[in-house]
Amino acid sequence: MTAAPAFPLRSAASEVQAWELWALAGLVGFTLLATLLDETGATFHANLIAPLWLAGALCAGAVQAVQRQPLALWTGLFWMRLSTAVYFGIGSVAHRFMNETTLNALHDFFAASETELAKFNLLAAVCSLVILGTVALTAQFWPQRLVEPRQTDDRLMLTAAFLFGLPGFATKYLVIFPNAMGAFGEDAVLPGVLTQLVWLAPVSTFLLVSWTLQHRANWLLPLSTLVLLDAFFGFLRFSKGEALLPVLMLVLAILQHRFTLRRAVIAVLVLVAVFPILQSTTATGRAELIARYGTIRSASFGERLEILSGVLADGPQDDQEEFQGALIRIAYVHAAAPAMAMYDAGQPGNSLSYVPLVAIPRLLWPDKPIFDMGQAYTALLTGSDTSSTWMGYFAEAYWNLGWLGVPVVMIPLGLIFFATGRYTLWTLRNGEWLHFPAVFLGLYMGARMDGLIAGDVAASALTILIVYPVARIATPMLCEMIGSQPPPLARATQ
Repeated sequence: MTAAPAFPLRSAASEVQAWELWALAGLVGFTLLATLLDETGATFHANLIAPLWLAGALCAGAVQAVQRQPLALWTGLFWMRLSTAVYFGIGSVAHRFMNETTLNALHDFFAASETELAKFNLLAAVCSLVILGTVALTAQFWPQRLVEPRQTDDRLMLTAAFLFGLPGFATKYLVIFPNAMGAFGEDAVLPGVLTQLVWLAPVSTFLLVSWTLQHRANWLLPLSTLVLLDAFFGFLRFSKGEALLPVLMLVLAILQHRFTLRRAVIAVLVLVAVFPILQSTTATGRAELIARYGTIRSASFGERLEILSGVLADGPQDDQEEFQGALIRIAYVHAAAPAMAMYDAGQPGNSLSYVPLVAIPRLLWPDKPIFDMGQAYTALLTGSDTSSTWMGYFAEAYWNLGWLGVPVVMIPLGLIFFATGRYTLWTLRNGEWLHFPAVFLGLYMGARMDGLIAGDVAASALTILIVYPVARIATPMLCEMIGSQPPPLARATQ
C-alpha cells in the first residue's frame, strides 16, 4: 500500500517573515507611546486600535504561513498566532460589543480600567514579538532545506490509527467520561498518564480520516458519522472542547488532504457560526447541573440526555437568553488584568513553581497538587468555586515575575514552538506516524494560549520528549510486524 507523499513540502521558507516582526515592533511602539501619554482619550482609542492591529498582523501571518506551506496548519506556531489573535486581539475589544447583561457579568468578575487594558495590550504585543522573534532568530541558525518527496507506506498510518485509537478511546469512555459524571466520586483525581492517554483519541481520528480520504473515500460518510457521535458524547459532558475536538480533527484531515484557501475560509465560518450555539447550550447545561447537584461532575447519562434535550427544545434559560457567552468566552483581558494588578500590588503568583512538579507521576506522589488552578483563581476574585477561569500564558508570566517573565517564559516558549514545528514537518513528510501524538501536542500548546504553563506547556513538552524515543524504537519493530517498509532515518527538514 505504497503511495506518493500526501504532504508535499512546497518551499524552505522561514517560519516567520520579516514583515510580521516589523508589524509587531510597530505595535509595541504605538502601544507604549499611548501608555506614556496617559491621556484618557488617547488610551481609549489605543485600546481599540492595538488589539485589532495585533489580531490583523497575526492572522495575516498565519494565512501566509499556510499558503507557503500547508503543513504549517499542524504547527504550534500557526495556532499560537490564531489563538492569540482571538483571545488577546479580538477578545480585548469584545466588551465594547457586549449588551448590558453580559457586560455586568464580566464586571462582576473584574472591571478592568482603560489603563489596565492598555498595559495588557502592551504585554500581549511584547510577548507575541518575543515568541515570533525567537523563532525567526533560531531559524537563522537552523534554516529549513528543501528535500525531494519520498514514497510512503500507508499501512503504517492505518496501523498507527488503530494502535492509538484502542488506548485513547478506551481511556476516554471507560475512565474520563464516567469520571466526568461523578462515577468515581466528586473529589476523584485521575493520574496524569490517563489524561495524556486520552489525547490519543483525536490523533487516531485524524489518521483514520486521512487514510480513508486517500484509499477508501466512500467510507468517509460512515466514518464522519462516528466522529460526530464522538463529538455528541463530548456535548453530553457540556464541554465545548470535547464537542469541538473530534470535528476539528475531521476538518483538519479534509483540509490537509486537499488544502485550498476557500475550504479553509468555509471551515472557519462554519466553526464561528456554531460556536455561539455550542457556548450557550453548554453554559445552560452546566448551570442546570449546578442547580441540581451543586457540581458539574454529576448526573447520569440519561439525566444529561434529558437536560440536553430540554435545552435544545426550549432554548436557553431566561437568565441565559441575553447572555453573549461567545463574547465573554474570549474576553481574556479581564482575566489577565487582575493578575497583573496583583503583581503590581506586591502579590505575585506562584504558578510557575508547579512546572518542575510535572515530571513527578501522581502514582508516586498521591498528594501532588492539581494543576487546575483556574478554580482557585476564580474563587480568589469572585468567591465562587463553581467555575474555572485562567489568564493565559502572557499574564501568567507577568503575574509570577513581572516584565522579567516576558524573556524568562516567552523565549523558551518560542524555542518550543520552533522545535515542535520542525518535528511536525519531519513527522508528516517522512510518514513517521507513531510520532504523530507529538505533532498533536505541539498544536495543542499553540492553541492553548489561554492555558496554564505548567499543565499545558510543561506537561505537553515532557510527553513529547517521551514520545520521540519510544516512537523511534517502536517504528521499525512495528513495520517488521506488518510487513511495511520503515521510514528512512534522514530528516525531511533541517
